[in-house]
Amino acid sequence: MSSHRIVVVRGPKGCKVVPGSQPGMRGDDFIFKAVNTDVILHFPDKNLFNRDVVFVHEGNAETLTASKEIEPGCYPYSAYCVKSKAYAVGNSEPEIIIE
Repeated sequence: MSSHRIVVVRGPKGCKVVPGSQPGMRGDDFIFKAVNTDVILHFPDKNLFNRDVVFVHEGNAETLTASKEIEPGCYPYSAYCVKSKAYAVGNSEPEIIIE
């Protein structure tokens, strides 16, 4: 199992998710860090992490483990930045890719 770091950062041009797409495997840890804002993560397919909403406090990180039963595929999610009252962007809608 591996761990993958994802940062949601609020900067002068708004909020971004870096990287916008993060590949991984079943059972991998995904570490979401919030920089300069509190972040609300929403995962439409709650089977990915066995949760559909996660709150990450500014300056903190939350580790979510991909389900070992999740099917391979692309799992888009959204990251709402509380301070800017807007959704973060990535290269496109941010997504977790399970291989």
